[in-house]
Amino acid sequence: MPLWLLKRVLKADLGRPDRETFGIYDENDEYIGTVELYDIRGTVATLGIIIGEKTHWGRGYGPEAVGALLDYGFGRLGLERVRLTTFEDNPRAQAAFRKVGFEEEERVPAANNRVDVKMAITRGTWASRRRELQANLEQRHPRTLA
Repeated sequence: MPLWLLKRVLKADLGRPDRETFGIYDENDEYIGTVELYDIRGTVATLGIIIGEKTHWGRGYGPEAVGALLDYGFGRLGLERVRLTTFEDNPRAQAAFRKVGFEEEERVPAANNRVDVKMAITRGTWASRRRELQANLEQRHPRTLA
């Protein structure tokens, strides 16, 4: 989706009570994608993420953005569960989601001979996984966090 169209869609979504959308920026403050919680109903929401440029894929932006969004959703919004759907033929996305603690719940046949992979994470799982991720980061970069 071109950036001008994405901006228009995001502006239209600003007033929706069932959606929280944030931009993803790289270290040069360039906009590279969007991460959001949508279909927010009570204590459950659905996560979506798009990192547009392939040059930014595989560099850790996805898990970092998802982690920040989970902090926001479980903390500020009081969510208990966040779910998502990805395609079976997208193992990179599944690995990124597993990295932050999402677990596969089921695989469902979808349109165009594809299979949807449904994943979810709970508040408790995120709390444990967040501590593990933080400890690993501190071991690898002790001075950058001091």
